Amino acid sequence: MPDNKKINKPTEVYFFGTCLIDIVYPQAGMSGIKLLEREGVNVIYPQKQTCCGQPAWNSGYRDEAREVASLQLSLAVKVSAASTASHSTVASIGKSSTNFGAIVSSITIV
Repeated sequence: MPDNKKINKPTEVYFFGTCLIDIVYPQAGMSGIKLLEREGVNVIYPQKQTCCGQPAWNSGYRDEAREVASLQLSLAVKVSAASTASHSTVASIGKSSTNFGAIVSSITIV
């Protein structure tokens, strides 16, 4: 049976594009942005956005991954909601950043 709880729709969302979407599947990213905009949500996609750090983390380059993740978090803290087509991005930033818990507790992932 569906849950009938009303969820407040954010008016503004930070979109994590990810390097995979940027390089391999750009249409998936554009489709995600169009979907959010169709629903009346203002999408923020900073030009300085880069990789989440997952490739470096998975290869054992923890310090480099933390540096990349920190950049992503510094871009995302100005919004109350975030969206991505790749949930492993969120998991990767969480593994590689000590600040992630404090920031994500104030961000709604949509």
